[in-house]
Amino acid sequence: MRMRRKVLSLIMAGAMSLQVCPFTAESASVQGNEWYYETYYDREGNIVLRNVQYCGSESDIYVPEEIDGYPVIQFELPYFFGEYNYNKDITIHIPDSVETDGSAEQMYGFDSVTIVRSTGEPHVYYPGKRGEESDWFSNRDKNLKDFDPEAWEYRILDGLEGVYDGPCVELLKYKGSHLGMIECPLELEGYPVVKIGGKIFEDMPEKHSIMFYIPAYVTNNRSPGIALSEDELAEYYRNVAVQDFPKIQLTDGCLDYNGNLDIEFVEYTINDDYDPDAKPPSVSEDGENYSNEYYDYINRSKEPWSYLEYSYAETYHLETSSENPDEHWWSLKQFNNDYMLNLDVPEKISGIPVRSISITSSSARKGAEPVTITLPDTVDYIAPFSFSEILVRSINIPEKVKFLPYGCFDDCRFLGEIKGIENVPFVSDALFSNWYGRYSGRYINPFSSSSWKIDYELWNEIVPEDKLVFINTPQSVDFDVTIMEPFMMTDPDTGYTYRVTIGENDHELSFELIYMPDPTDEIPTEFRGYPVKAALSETKPLGAKIVIPEGKEKFTNDDMKYYIYDYEGIRDKYIPVTSYSFEEIQESVNEQQSAFSTDIEIKSKNVEIGTKAFRSSGVTSLEFPGSATLDENALTDNSYLTDIAFSGENSDIRIGNFAAGDLLSLSSIKFPEKCHDLYIGERAFSRNACKNIVLPEGTSYVGESAFSRGAVQELSINGSPKIAKNAFNGCSNLKKITINGKPELDDEAFYKCLYLEDLDIDPSAGINGTAFSDCEKLKTINGESIFDEKGEPKKKYVDFIRKNFTGADDCGFVNDYTMYLIKKTVAEVVDDDMSDIQKIKAIHDKICSMVSYDNGNIGDKKNHTDISIFLSESTVCEGYARAMNLMLHEAGIESCYVYSEDHAWVIVRLGDHYFHVDTTWDDGDVVTYDWFLKTDEEIKPKDSHHLWSIGVPSSLHRFQSVRMPACEDKMGDVNLDSIVDGRDATEILTNYAMASVGDEMNIDIVLSDCDFNGMIDARDASAVLTAYAKASASEGE
Repeated sequence: MRMRRKVLSLIMAGAMSLQVCPFTAESASVQGNEWYYETYYDREGNIVLRNVQYCGSESDIYVPEEIDGYPVIQFELPYFFGEYNYNKDITIHIPDSVETDGSAEQMYGFDSVTIVRSTGEPHVYYPGKRGEESDWFSNRDKNLKDFDPEAWEYRILDGLEGVYDGPCVELLKYKGSHLGMIECPLELEGYPVVKIGGKIFEDMPEKHSIMFYIPAYVTNNRSPGIALSEDELAEYYRNVAVQDFPKIQLTDGCLDYNGNLDIEFVEYTINDDYDPDAKPPSVSEDGENYSNEYYDYINRSKEPWSYLEYSYAETYHLETSSENPDEHWWSLKQFNNDYMLNLDVPEKISGIPVRSISITSSSARKGAEPVTITLPDTVDYIAPFSFSEILVRSINIPEKVKFLPYGCFDDCRFLGEIKGIENVPFVSDALFSNWYGRYSGRYINPFSSSSWKIDYELWNEIVPEDKLVFINTPQSVDFDVTIMEPFMMTDPDTGYTYRVTIGENDHELSFELIYMPDPTDEIPTEFRGYPVKAALSETKPLGAKIVIPEGKEKFTNDDMKYYIYDYEGIRDKYIPVTSYSFEEIQESVNEQQSAFSTDIEIKSKNVEIGTKAFRSSGVTSLEFPGSATLDENALTDNSYLTDIAFSGENSDIRIGNFAAGDLLSLSSIKFPEKCHDLYIGERAFSRNACKNIVLPEGTSYVGESAFSRGAVQELSINGSPKIAKNAFNGCSNLKKITINGKPELDDEAFYKCLYLEDLDIDPSAGINGTAFSDCEKLKTINGESIFDEKGEPKKKYVDFIRKNFTGADDCGFVNDYTMYLIKKTVAEVVDDDMSDIQKIKAIHDKICSMVSYDNGNIGDKKNHTDISIFLSESTVCEGYARAMNLMLHEAGIESCYVYSEDHAWVIVRLGDHYFHVDTTWDDGDVVTYDWFLKTDEEIKPKDSHHLWSIGVPSSLHRFQSVRMPACEDKMGDVNLDSIVDGRDATEILTNYAMASVGDEMNIDIVLSDCDFNGMIDARDASAVLTAYAKASASEGE
């Protein structure tokens, strides 16, 4: 079931702070604290009372016209009693000035409710009683025998030609006591009901509300009762057969009724799983038997016709002409395609034509398939949102339909054919959407895979361009509207705006011309064949063309005069009283109204567009012929805007913060070839759809996040602008940047442009390479690799990198050059004859020999990159650790990069053991091995070695495991008793002696090689004893 209402966020926020007030009245009809109410502002700012509730105990109740001096204007009948009322029969006297919502039939708990107005006859209602078997809610599951023969006057027929061969029933009149929801029986006296004749509601009270349920078809199974996937569920319902059950014939005039009548064609589901031998499953030990087997048994134990369940298929409402009470027609209100059955709307029901489609509710089972909808020639009106979210594949539009309003096919994503649309004179540009028109629609958000987009190829294929009109959809849309109230329609060709009225009874369109962009134009006498009445106004209506004339220096929100809708759209006219004054709320509401101008022409060559001046307009393109200033948020929320052009050469252009930000529809931004000055503020063009951006010569500044997260694919930078941090952050579609001047780039100006491939630039130029951090696919410069055919780096690009990219992290061609240097260095210090421990020591020593610790520039970006040790003579721990990790991997040693709050090092694997290696703390005036191959416990005494985590500092380190290894075994602890002492030295010497005479050693080779030379000998035993002596001395101290 789709959402029924959409309201302004302001109204919703206000509703959360309603004032609910008790009241003691002075009038004779009100006693004590009997009334509660909610305070609202009306359109003029007067306080009025709504949602009034009676909290007294009387059975004869008079609703006052005023409470506390404020007028009572509305209450809801189902919620009229704020406290329980013990009376069985009540009477409510309601002034004509007070509106009521809901039905008295929903005032459950009372035997009767009498509604008395100041004028007109009293109406008596008989609400259903909750919990009783007769209540219509409990009748959704019923037995055939539940249909009461006493409620009907009927006759038994011998048969009905073409319908049923055999005894059957014709209903003649309803004479039951239930006056709300009435079910047409499936059978009476064991015979099927096949016909309704006479006027069955002839004896019903006039102006009563009736919901009449008519069987449409019977299916042979209930829900499968087990969990199925969407595809399995769809297949299940495809195989649900329709029983051979006669359709009920409706004779002309049988449903005539001078009241509020809805007929609902329903699906009855019988139990086809009946098994006379079904037995309950065994009860489990804990006494529970609510298993799938138990519920399956419940289904199979019920006889086929002893248990019925129904759901609506189609619902029609009987409309009555306001001019002739004897003239009626049907309006289709609900549709359900649970069983994938097509919808064939009849021309007539009981002789009364079906003229309008105003579906306010629809549903489909999970897995349902799209259907074909066939409308009869009698249909002459289709309401907004009539087919919204319905799974429709094909539909026809009858010739009598002259207008297709907004939202008709909102979210009909399977729709592929609209027959007859070429004959409809007026088609809303928002036909496929609840808010957006043809030229914006639901644009794909390039940063979210969940967004859905209208198929515009389908649009162009099935909707003739010359039939389009702009319909000014109100900010809040009432999905329950039947006949649209007068609305604004703009001709996209001329910009003329008309007020359109749809006839309540004949559904004919009438047009009043209320605005022309050029008042000197000749007033037209017709619009697409319809006569036009002139009703021109100085106030620009929604959809009017706006002209900013030459000489006008500033255009503000005050200049954007337009027609204002009610606060919540068509029906609701009140807003809750909150802690804000009415004037503050009025200002906020006005700010949220849509201008929906279809055309804005700018003639002024030096103009400032004020804050929010064009907010939420329907403009599709803007051209500024000269100098221009767009203030903050000047164009915000313009979901229709696709093109912005600044055409004045040598002009001054200033784009304020967020002036055109987050316009997903904006696909073209053009500047002149040369500006005197172009300033672009923060987020000025963020998240746009423009694919090619050229910053002209004369650009002075591009602010932070100015074009961030946009769809740009190619960028050209001319002149010497300052490009701020994150200016193009997250532009994941950006493939190429061309730099023709000498821009000043801030760090990370192009941060995370993940698919940037090529930088077109003069290699001799100076540039801040850190602007391209995290652009790992940036592999080429000027369209070519930085390496020659032999795999050697080209000197011009080596110089370019060394000069400009010392601080660039995870930049593609820098990564490639880094790996070239890594491979070259490892090849110099490691060979295949080395053991793994020798390789680790060689790389450790090499790095220590290449650089020293940079105490004076710890935070410099150059010290925190993979290439750091190759481009500088000093670095910090991160530079040491990154290089160490990459070299170890190149040498075939498993390793991972780890870091603490203020330090970084690596963990390596040797055999089945893991060890910490901290090259930074081993690099001093003399290379040491104090932090080489250490356990977790041994590494902790150093202040920086605490609470470490595994990390992937750049894309070059993705090879490593994400699991943190434990470093538990000490070098030299060959007997694994967690103590390095003389016994370990003895075992090393014993095994060394065994190896000397040709016997196989029985010792852990890794833990025994304490001098890291790849051999087990007396020197390792000596190293163990030395370590033992140092440890003993340290403990003694």
